[in-house]
Amino acid sequence: MEDFLFLIIGRLRFYLCKDNYSAVDCFQNKGTRETPQSLKRIGSRTSTLDKSWSNNPDIVMNNVHKLTEIEIMNLLQKVVTLPEKRLEKMLKTQKKEDPEFIRNLIERLPHFLTATLVQIVKVCGRHSQIMQKSEIWDYLELEFLKRSDKLNNQHLADVLFAFACAGKGSEKFFNLMGDTITNSPIEFEENHLFKFLKSYAQMNYGSPLLYSHLSMKLQELKDYLSITRMAEICGQFAKSTNSDLGGFGFYEFVENAVKQEMQHNRLHFTEGSKVIECLFRWNIGSSDFQERLEEYLTKKIEHERIPELLSISKAIYDPKYIIKHSQLNEDL
Repeated sequence: MEDFLFLIIGRLRFYLCKDNYSAVDCFQNKGTRETPQSLKRIGSRTSTLDKSWSNNPDIVMNNVHKLTEIEIMNLLQKVVTLPEKRLEKMLKTQKKEDPEFIRNLIERLPHFLTATLVQIVKVCGRHSQIMQKSEIWDYLELEFLKRSDKLNNQHLADVLFAFACAGKGSEKFFNLMGDTITNSPIEFEENHLFKFLKSYAQMNYGSPLLYSHLSMKLQELKDYLSITRMAEICGQFAKSTNSDLGGFGFYEFVENAVKQEMQHNRLHFTEGSKVIECLFRWNIGSSDFQERLEEYLTKKIEHERIPELLSISKAIYDPKYIIKHSQLNEDL
């Protein structure tokens, strides 16, 4: 990347000095012949650069002297954000990692912007099967630990989720990131909290303090949680051995919410099937709640919804669960 940047600057100096102004002047908009009106018109044409870069980046790089000042600045920005795109392209086309490219990428990790690092780890997470044994994970872990206080909410959620999807990251890494979550002065959105929970449950990491904190924050956002999402959250709490048997009060919270929906006949069959899929397979909920939900769904059963019926069947025939309502068994 450094060689390429020097190439650009060198060509700028060569071509721009012919017109008696320097490359530095070009970047600072000093000593140029452009008026504010003409610069505005130039800025409106930068989409041409985007199109050329998308079609053939080599042509753009070999014709730097034809670019305007604004287009050169946009080109430099594209170069800075290029690593994750090159990584994505390599993994999609070669279906395997290029050791030399990965080594070069690792050397540059400390110099990348945090946002670029997040994009790189997301690419690695999406292609976790290919990158499973890559050495880059250890270096990414170290780099994110150094920058943990610089990650915004979305970055933190994306990083942990990418590591969890690939099954990578040490317990120490997840514990330290968990401290960042619990000590954050900034409130997290519901989707961030769910990603945190899913990541820690997937790895079976995280302290009881972290799970208690997530449970409390999710209950505070009850107005933003659908019945389906509540059920999914219960399923994630149940997967972790460090979570309390009651999901730190979240199971009871969901049970009461579902009961209220059934009482007012607002619980749809799809929602009920998701509750059974996520809760009953872990034997979550009181016997009274389980029986009432079975009876409710027996009356609401929709036989054309094959995926939902399969989910219900898998849950209620799980060894951990005992069917309360025989009619539901017959209907299935």
